[in-house]
Amino acid sequence: MASDPAPYWNELAPEAFAEGDDPMARAMLGRTIIFRLNRIDAQDALVDFEIQAGRVIRVNRAEGLVLEQIGQKAGEITHLPLVPDAYALVSPGVYTLSGNFHIEDPDFQAAFDIYMPN
Repeated sequence: MASDPAPYWNELAPEAFAEGDDPMARAMLGRTIIFRLNRIDAQDALVDFEIQAGRVIRVNRAEGLVLEQIGQKAGEITHLPLVPDAYALVSPGVYTLSGNFHIEDPDFQAAFDIYMPN
């Protein structure tokens, strides 16, 4: 019997996570998300950040939102937590990603903190 794969993140508040059949999760399938990843050190200071974007290609609880990246990291796969409250609709316009790549009219936005080990 195969074991479950390791999670992509720690579910510190499991009740915040949705299942793949959640209406918000289903609405995000095929949509473009612009997201900011903040790297935080052990003293809770911001080390750096990256702004990326991707199109949602798959949604489920185990993998979260699976995105195919757009821009500097085009074609790479990224996993974001399936936490509906973390995502918001974004106003139409042109947005600048890390690497000075521009994206027009993404659908959703989000930001996540990544805590670096000591």
